[in-house]
Amino acid sequence: MILSKSFSVLYKSFCSSLRLATLKVSSVFQSVNSRYSTGLTKLHDEPGTNNPMDDEEDKKMKLIKLEMSRIHQRGGRAPDFDFVKKYQWDQVITLESTSARRKFYAYLFASQKRRENKVLKQQMNRKAREAGSCELSKKHINYSLGHTTFFLRIGRSTVNLFRNNRLRQAMKFGEKLIFDCSYDDHMTLKEAKNAAEQLALSFATNRKNREPFDLHFCNVNFNSQTMQHLERIFPGVRSEKLPLNLHEGSYLELFPHSQLVYLTPHCKEELTEYDPNKIYIIGAMVDKSNADPLSLAKAKKFNLEVARLPLEKYFQWSDGSRKALTLNQMTNIMLDLKKTQNFEIALQHVPKRKIRR
Repeated sequence: MILSKSFSVLYKSFCSSLRLATLKVSSVFQSVNSRYSTGLTKLHDEPGTNNPMDDEEDKKMKLIKLEMSRIHQRGGRAPDFDFVKKYQWDQVITLESTSARRKFYAYLFASQKRRENKVLKQQMNRKAREAGSCELSKKHINYSLGHTTFFLRIGRSTVNLFRNNRLRQAMKFGEKLIFDCSYDDHMTLKEAKNAAEQLALSFATNRKNREPFDLHFCNVNFNSQTMQHLERIFPGVRSEKLPLNLHEGSYLELFPHSQLVYLTPHCKEELTEYDPNKIYIIGAMVDKSNADPLSLAKAKKFNLEVARLPLEKYFQWSDGSRKALTLNQMTNIMLDLKKTQNFEIALQHVPKRKIRR
């Protein structure tokens, strides 16, 4: 009885201290963010001045780590401090609400566990290969890849060289496809990350195709969230050796105005056929939280020709499904449309879950 009472007292004190720490973190977050936005520019412009924002950030970081350690003690989902990278700490600092930070901690925790499981699986596979090679070494002759065989192994670097060479040929003689990367101001951080991942998948999909497009990423801002995340998941994207065109300028400065066609789902004009003399533009935007016709407005602003895929002609959409396709799905559709001139084949890349059966 005495033990149970003491345990309840300890538990209540722990919960109250946790609530106080959470309230303290939230109040500091709000005060730092308000002062940070007003005073940061002025302090950076004055050389030799001590920046009180640094002290506030240090205080804020200590409270964040305190909050994470509390979650650890309770057996919650929070990553180890060593796993969190600098840009992720910067993202945590900008989150004001407790629920937003907890969601981000859970995301980082899941990423850490996936990384640990991947390393563990690699170690297990390595041990299995070593055990298998020991068994095979006891035999006089073993006919298999890596041993006695008349097949030459084609390595990943050879495949990459072959595909990159095919892209270089497309840059000289192939048809062009443009991604308009000017929508960062209209996307959340999560949407910008999704857009970066879809751009990387679009490049990979195009590179694997036998008749790839000459890809052009236009209106690129290398300081934007999309491009920063793209460089993290695709480190060599800015390399001159990579057969990919990155332009900070507009496509209006690079290509004839009469050849440009902006693909947007918000217009009435349907794309009836693929025209190899046209250059098609895809807006590099993930619009889960913003349904405004931004791409149509931009096309109308510059008096560009517009078109949309004839999705309603070939599909009956499921109730509640959005008629929005990812950037890599659009790339697959345009590749097949260029090759076959057949919408029934090209639109097979539309996810089946969106279609009523």
